[in-house]
Parts: sequence; structure tokens; C-alpha cells
Amino acid sequence: MERIKSYLQLQFVLSRELIGSTDFSRAILGGTAMTIPILIGIRFDLLQYCIPVTTGVLLASPSDTRGSFKLKSQGIFLSAVIATVVFFIVGYLKGSVWLLLPMIGILTFLISYLSVWGFRATLVGFSGLLSLVIALSNFAEKLPVWTAALLIGLGGLWYLFFGLIYHLIFPKSMIEESLSETIRLTAKYMNIRRKLINPDCDRVKYLGRLIQLQNRLTESHEVLRELLFAEKRHFWKSNYISSRQLIFIQLIEILELAVSNPVDYDNADRLFKNVPGAQRDFQELLSQMSVQLTSISKNLSKPKNIPSDQNRDRLIEEIEGHIRNLEKNLDNQFDNHLLTLKNYIKYLKQQSEKIKNIRQFLSRAGNQELRELRKKELGRFVSSTSYDWEVLIENLNFKSSIFRHSLRITVVMVIGSIVGLIADPHNYYWVLMTVIVIMRPNYGLTKTRSKQRTIGTLLGAGIALIILFSVQSPVVYGILAAISLTLAFAMLQRNYSTAAMYITLSVVFVYALLTPDVLSVIRFRLVDTAIGAALAVAGNIWLWPAWEFKSIKNILSDTLIAQKNYLEQIAVYYNRVGELSPEYRLSRKHAFLSISELNAAFQRMTQEPEHKHKNQNEIFELVLLSHSFLVAAASLGTYTVNNPTTPASENFNSIISLILQNLLTADDLLNGKTENPVFELSADEIIRLTYGKELKDVFADERYQLSEQTLEEAHLVLGQLRWMLEISEKMLGVLKKENFKS
Repeated sequence: MERIKSYLQLQFVLSRELIGSTDFSRAILGGTAMTIPILIGIRFDLLQYCIPVTTGVLLASPSDTRGSFKLKSQGIFLSAVIATVVFFIVGYLKGSVWLLLPMIGILTFLISYLSVWGFRATLVGFSGLLSLVIALSNFAEKLPVWTAALLIGLGGLWYLFFGLIYHLIFPKSMIEESLSETIRLTAKYMNIRRKLINPDCDRVKYLGRLIQLQNRLTESHEVLRELLFAEKRHFWKSNYISSRQLIFIQLIEILELAVSNPVDYDNADRLFKNVPGAQRDFQELLSQMSVQLTSISKNLSKPKNIPSDQNRDRLIEEIEGHIRNLEKNLDNQFDNHLLTLKNYIKYLKQQSEKIKNIRQFLSRAGNQELRELRKKELGRFVSSTSYDWEVLIENLNFKSSIFRHSLRITVVMVIGSIVGLIADPHNYYWVLMTVIVIMRPNYGLTKTRSKQRTIGTLLGAGIALIILFSVQSPVVYGILAAISLTLAFAMLQRNYSTAAMYITLSVVFVYALLTPDVLSVIRFRLVDTAIGAALAVAGNIWLWPAWEFKSIKNILSDTLIAQKNYLEQIAVYYNRVGELSPEYRLSRKHAFLSISELNAAFQRMTQEPEHKHKNQNEIFELVLLSHSFLVAAASLGTYTVNNPTTPASENFNSIISLILQNLLTADDLLNGKTENPVFELSADEIIRLTYGKELKDVFADERYQLSEQTLEEAHLVLGQLRWMLEISEKMLGVLKKENFKS
């Protein structure tokens, strides 16, 4: 009972966060577009014609995802076309089982195979599969098949037209909502870092949340890149777009700064004990920055409503006062604890400046910033998808996970149809509906979806029963069905378990309006959901399974190359200094994206059966090492970009070359292109041979003692070099293990 209570509380929090988000706006848009035809049908007694139109809206809406309006419109149009064609074909063939079953297989494979063209194509394919399942039901039986199919297509075009009108009236809404959500996530990221400073908090839990937030931020950044940089027609003439681009760049740099300045919390606990009041002030400063970002996210169009940040400046002064007091009591001004505190407040001051910049760019972007922005090749930062026909041909083999998934779901859909026709020939479509919603290209995602759908369906059915026994009012049922369907739309890509709960509620309330025996409907839906979930999971286990341990090596390889490229660009900048090149920014983007993909892949691997956890310990170690390497590289990169530095030495370049070579060797080992490397020297020994002395003695060199700035640079640069060298050698050590290669 306690677990159910906490689950419902979580759903309430998620639903509350939903208000004002892009998902909620799309849900309202879809709900309105579906409601208008129904109201027209009721008013003019044309309901049997208007219900297929509403269904067309439902089938086209999955392609209305975040991103550029042009790509969305193309996706919605194609969804409408495919849904119409599929409904037409299946509608005419469902009278003959011998023709229907092969056609279900052919259509399922062809539609699922569209996923080779990426995420948007997957959504278009989902609309096609959904249309196939609806065509197998008793939907619009009083109408000729061709009429129902055309009305479904009309519904898709109506939704496209409705979305176009909305876009013309509110052209900035998608950018504003996406930017607001990204700023809100950044504020949450800051707030979690505030909580981590408290020695009494559950740091393992909050560090896990921090990584999840980092992944969500990386995804949000990708959406904003597409919205802000992909379109070219009006962007360079619009100060509005330019100001949003400048804000977005600040948000990217805030995340990079945060990642590049990790906190050793155990060391921080000891440090704060010696500096009374510092922990409280640091926490309050992070809280103020989080509050400021939250306020900005709510007032993008009304910057005058954003409160002042005077408290932030006051807190920075107080912390610097603590540091000065500590400095007075120390004999050595280069004490490590003192330098740690100085580096941390320096990092927070840089974050504070970026938040001030965001607020300034909301009010007005300076001409100088706009001129510099317009010189940059921003279109290069948008991830593109190839829609060439060659992609279809290249993936027609069992090495392709999409090809295997398409075959897998085809077999499961045919088996599900046969089982359904035997068990419940009138309502077996619900089994197939469960299959297409749950089944994913790998076992981990399918298992998660299956669990989420089962939990959501059970909870939705339970809540619906309570309401049905408590209230006997068709008006209430109609209102609750509309609200539930809208919330289901909104939560579909945000939290599937919650979406499944709302879908079940809406289905039950609709049936409560149409049939007196709603309890049997609930019972059959629960049974059909269980059958569909079992078929989906079994299919992923036994039919050409795609186990993550086989593909994660490719993702690891991509991560190593992305980090190598990032470090190369950092070294280039450190040697030349000047304006940041597009290559630097691109390499940084790919390094962060690759880590997010690696996190997701490892998470999927942990959800697979234990006997499939091959080399899990080694892979987990490599994931951690990759994280650490990105932190070290980002730390070096942000320091060189944000601080004046001395010229790069030959020793620096020599060690960078060694690190890069280690990364290349690691990639070769992953791909079986090289023999095991021979380790003769540790990172410390390499540092000693390169610099002619131990690392601690390097800092005693007179040239580093000339100023605090040069010592700080030496500490950070040499420290990160040593760390990256050590990490790259540990990677090689893991990869050369015999059990990893087997």
C-alpha cells in the first residue's frame, strides 16, 4: 500500500510539472483538434463520419514531436498518408483470414523497417502500425472502408492545418517552451549540486539523479539546436532568434562548467569543518542561482518580472571573506585546501556571470555579441539524419538491429493475431495494440515498457473502478475521458507508466458511455494487456535477440573517438589561443552526446537477464573511466578558454600525444585491431621522465611560484594531464583482460 501511495504521489508531481511544458501544449492542441470534429458531429448528427476524422488526428499526432516545424509538418503529413493506405488495405482484407495474416506480416515489416531513417521515421511508422491495429477492430463498421480510410486521412490533414494555424498565431511557442524547459532542468541540476554539499544527504541517490539530469539536458540541447540553428530563412534577420541562440550557448557552457568542476565531497566535508559558515554560504549561493534560473524559465517573455540577484553578489563576497580569513591563518598561500576553495568560488562566479548574461540577453543582446554570433557556422551543430534509399538497402541484413526488430515484431504480430483470433476473435486487436506499444528493438526497453504498461493499466483500472462505483454520471465520464486522454498524450514521451494509466482511464470511461457492461471490458483489457506483454517480452528473448553487451562495444568505441577528438581540439586551442573554433564546439558536443548514449546503453544492459551480463564489471569500469575522462578533459578545456594561460610547452604536447595514442590503442583493442599493449611506465613515471622531476616538485619550480595565477594553471593543467594519462592507461588495462575479449 505504501508503494502504491508513493507511486501515486510521483504521478501527481509529474502531472504538476507537466503544466506549461511543450508536451502539455501539444496535448492541448491534439485534444482540441479531436474535440472539434466530435462537437460538429453531435451538432449536425454526423458522428459516424466525424469519429474517423478524430481517429485520423490521433494517428497523426505522434509525429508532432519537439523540433523544427518543417520536419514536424512533413512527419504529420506522411503519418496521415500511411495511416490512410494501411487502413484501406487491412479494412478490405480482414474478411479473409488467409489473406489477412500474410498482409499483417508484410505491412508490419515494411512499416517497422522505416525506423532505419531515425526517430521521426519511427514515429511515422508507429502511426502506420496503430492504423493497422485499429483497422482490425470493429471501428467505423457502418461506413464503407474507403470512406473511413479517407476520413482518417482528412483527420490527419485537419491536424496538420490546425497545427499550422497555431504556429502562425504563436510562432515562438515551441522555442520558448523548449528553452524554458531546458533552463528549468539546469536549475534543478544546480539545486541537486546544492544538496550534495550537505554531508547528511544520500549522495549515491543524488549523484544518480545528477547523471540522469545531465542526460536529459543533453537531449534538450539537441532539440534546441534543431529549433534555433536548423532553419535559415528568418534567423539572421531576427534579433529575437539571435538572443535565444546566445542564451542557449550560455546554457551549454553552464553544463560544461558544471561537468568540468566535480566536487570531492569527502574532502569538501573536511574542508568546511575548518571554515565555519562556508558550507552554508556555498549552499545558499547555489540555491540562489537555482532560484534565479527557475524565475528566468518562467519569465522568458517578461524579463522585467525576474527578481534582482543582489543576494548572489553578497554571498560571493561573504565566501571570498571566508577564504581571505583562511588565507591569513595559513603559512603557505599555495595550500591545497585554500586553492580548492578558490577554484570552487571561481567556478561559481563564472556560473553566476553566465546567468547574468542570460538575463541580459533576454532584455537585449549587444550588437557586438550579435555580430560575433552571425559569423559562426551554427548550422553545423545540428544533428542530421540521412533519408537516402541506400540506408534501406544497407540495413537489409541480420547485423542491423532495426532489421532484426522488424522481423521480430512481424512474427510476434502474426502469432498474436492467430492467438487472438482463436481466443477472442472480436477484440483481439487489443493484444496487438499492446505489442506495438511495448515492443522495442532491445530486451531492456521492452521489459521496462512491459512493466510500465502493466503497472499503469492496473492502476488506471483500479482508479476507474472506484470512480465508476462512486459516480453514475455520463457527463462526468465524458469530461474525465477527455481530460485523461489529453494527459495521456502529454505524458506519452515523458513517463510511459503514467501515460498507460491515463490511457486506461480514458478507454474505460469511453466504454462506460457506450456499453452497460464496462466491468467485462476492464477484465478483457487486463487479460489482453498481459498476453500482449508476454508475447513482446518472449519475442525479444527468443527471436533474433539484440543483447546490449554485443552492441555496447560500438558505443564505447564511438565514445573513445569523440573524447579523443575533443582533447585534440582542446590542445589546439591551448597552443594557439584566440577565438573558439567551430571544430572545438562540435567536438565538445559529440563528446557530451556520446557519454549520454553510453549511459543509456549501459542502463539497458543492466535490465537484461543476468546470464546475458557478459563482461558487465569491465564495461561498468569503462563507463566510469569514460565519465572521468570527460570531466578531466572538460576541466582542462574550460580552464584554458576562461583564463589567461602561459604558452603550451613541449612537455604538455608530449603528454597530450601519449594520451591520444592510448585512446586510439584502446579503440583498436575494442575492435580487435591490435595486440595487447605492453605497459612499462605508470602515469607518474611518465610525468617524471617528461618533466625531469616528480609532480609535486614541478610545482616548486620558480616559474610557477611567480604568481598565484601561474601556480593555479600548473596545478590544474598538470593535474588533469596526469589524471587523463592515468585514466587512459586504466582503460587499456581493462581492455587487455582475456575475459573481456572473449
